[in-house]
Amino acid sequence: MDLEEPLSIADDKRVLLHGEANRRDLSDPDDRFILRIEVARACRSSNDSSRRLKAALKDKPREGKPPADEEG
Repeated sequence: MDLEEPLSIADDKRVLLHGEANRRDLSDPDDRFILRIEVARACRSSNDSSRRLKAALKDKPREGKPPADEEG
């Protein structure tokens, strides 16, 4: 959803985004498509990391290890 607001603004004005590795022209439908894919991939990666961390924290007590906040 956070991406859709700048895309909406780009409908009214020519907007060019610059990143460390690339740039995206939000008035170009192909750049919009690629940007949406990149954002979706980043969200998926974040969700995967969160899921793995939660699973690891859940497994600690089963393995007889203290939770992360109780380790010294």
